[in-house]
Amino acid sequence: EELDDRVDGLAGKMASKSPLALRRAKEALRASQRLDLDAGLDYERELFVGLFASHDKDEGIDAFLEDREPEWRGE
Repeated sequence: EELDDRVDGLAGKMASKSPLALRRAKEALRASQRLDLDAGLDYERELFVGLFASHDKDEGIDAFLEDREPEWRGE
């Protein structure tokens, strides 16, 4: 029962984040199975840098500064 509660809590936290950022995180995790450490870190860095040009990054910053919940578009 405690495990279910913790899993539900973690899933809720993840669901409240940008779907684009979550997608990129999943890509990095999947790549870690086939890449060595240095290549994996390079790939993760590329994915991370790509998020800086996203609408969701701007929305996250705006929502934080305006003290409101973000409205993610996954873009």
